[in-house]
Amino acid sequence: GHADWAADAGRYKWRIPDSAEPPAPTPALSGEVSGSTLSYTAENAPAGSKLIAARFDNGRLTDVKIVDSPASGEIAMGGSGTTYKMMLVKDLAAFKPLCGIWQNT
Repeated sequence: GHADWAADAGRYKWRIPDSAEPPAPTPALSGEVSGSTLSYTAENAPAGSKLIAARFDNGRLTDVKIVDSPASGEIAMGGSGTTYKMMLVKDLAAFKPLCGIWQNT
C-alpha cells in the first residue's frame, strides 16, 4: 500500500495504511573459486529464482550451469578458463538480474 496525507489540526502527518507491507529484503550474491569449484551464497533470493553460473576462457564461454532456488552451495564447473561469473535472476524468461553480477576477477 501507499501512504497518504491526513490533515490534523492544520498540520500534515503521514498516515500509513494498516496493510502496508515491509519492503522485501534486497537480494545479494557472493562467491569464491577453488580450482574448478564455484562456492556461492545467494541471500534473500525470491522463491523460484535461478542462479546462472558461467566459466570463461579469454572471453569465450566454456561452461554454464543453472541452479534452481539457490541459497548456498558448490558447483563443479566444467570447461576451461579462470574467469567465473554468476547472475541471480527471477526466472529464465525475464532474465533480469536481481542484483549485481558476481565475478571472481
